[in-house]
Amino acid sequence: DPVHVLSGVSPCVLCSLGPKEDVEKLRADLQPARIVVLPTPERAAVAVSALVRDARYRWRRHHANRPDGAAVSSYAPASGQWDEASAKDLLHSLGIPTPERVVCRTREEARSTFEKMGPPVAVKICHSRVTHKTEVGGVHLNVRNHDDLATALVAIDKTAGAQYLIEGMAMPGPELLLGARHDPSFGPIVVLGSGGVGVEVEDDVAIRLAPLGTIDARDMLGELRSAPRFRGHRGGPKVNEDELVAVIQSLAHLIVSRGDIIEIEINPLRVTEEGLVALDALVVGR
Repeated sequence: DPVHVLSGVSPCVLCSLGPKEDVEKLRADLQPARIVVLPTPERAAVAVSALVRDARYRWRRHHANRPDGAAVSSYAPASGQWDEASAKDLLHSLGIPTPERVVCRTREEARSTFEKMGPPVAVKICHSRVTHKTEVGGVHLNVRNHDDLATALVAIDKTAGAQYLIEGMAMPGPELLLGARHDPSFGPIVVLGSGGVGVEVEDDVAIRLAPLGTIDARDMLGELRSAPRFRGHRGGPKVNEDELVAVIQSLAHLIVSRGDIIEIEINPLRVTEEGLVALDALVVGR
C-alpha cells in the first residue's frame, strides 16, 4: 500500500514509469497523502532539487532578516501595471542604475527637455497600458535633432493618453534580462537570462527561488549558455559580477517583501564599461 508506506515521509516525490492508466491510478491513490507522482526520472530530479533549494531558502529566511546586499523599497505609486518611468523610479530607490530621464506631458516640454539634455537621446512612450512599446512606434533611439524629435513625438501621439519619456542614451554592451515574480506553483522566484528583443527565441535562463544568498546569485550567470558574452567576449564589456549579484538579490528580496508587487522585470539590463544600467523596466502591482 504506497499510501501507508510513504505518507509519513514529508516532503515526498515519487517517479513511476508505466502505462498511462496505471500511473494515473497511482497518482489518484497518492493524492490524499499529498504525494507528487512524476512520469520521468528527469522531472523527479528537478522536483527534488527544487525541494532542497526551498528548504535551504526557508532556513535562510528564518535565520536572517534579508540576504547580504539586498535592498528594499517602499516606493509604490499604483496597482496594476506601472508606466516605465515609475518602474525605473522603483529601481532607482533600490540603487539599481537607470538612465537620466524626464517625463514630459506636452511637445513643448519635450522640446525643452531635449535642448537641456542634449543629443543623442531616446524618446519613448510613457503609458501604463503599453507593454510592448516598439510595436506601437513608441521607441526612438539616437534622436539627434529637432526633426527626429518631431517624428518621434508624432508617432507617440497616436496612442491616446501617452506621455513622452526623454532619456539619455546608454553606452553599448550585451544585454541581460532580470525578473522576479510570484509563480503560482513555486512562489517567489527570480529569473536571469539573455536579454533584449530576442529573449523569447533564445530561451537562455537561470531560475532560483527567492530570496537567495550570494553564492546562489553568483551561480546564475554561469548557468547561461550565453555567459561568455557578458564576461568580456571579444574585448566587449565585462560585467561586474559583484554588482550583478547585488541587483539580483535586490529584486529577489523585493518580490518576497513587497506583497503589493506581483512581477518586476528589467529587460534589457545592459552591461557597459561603466557598469550595469536598466534600460527598460516593467512592474505589475496588485
